[in-house]
Amino acid sequence: MANPLEVAKVGAVARLVLRDVDIGFGGMMNDPRLLPLWIMAGGNRAIHLGAHVHRVWSTPIRHPNTIVEKQGDIEFVNMLPLTTRFVKEMGMEVDVE
Repeated sequence: MANPLEVAKVGAVARLVLRDVDIGFGGMMNDPRLLPLWIMAGGNRAIHLGAHVHRVWSTPIRHPNTIVEKQGDIEFVNMLPLTTRFVKEMGMEVDVE
């Protein structure tokens, strides 16, 4: 099984070669603790870098700087504030428009 760093390397190369394709990291990439790695690998198209929807029970990890709204058994999670913080801490600019 590949580790997160190996997957990030493949994603980074794919972003260089496939410039007009949306690249996202799925599966083990859903851990928000790995967001800085995915950002540096060019995973700006990954859904978990911004807002997403899931069932309440499916994501037990909670992080500060995320906005969570519950509607019954569904959660709307906006990780954009967390992602924005990471990007700024890495010395880059953020364009959320």
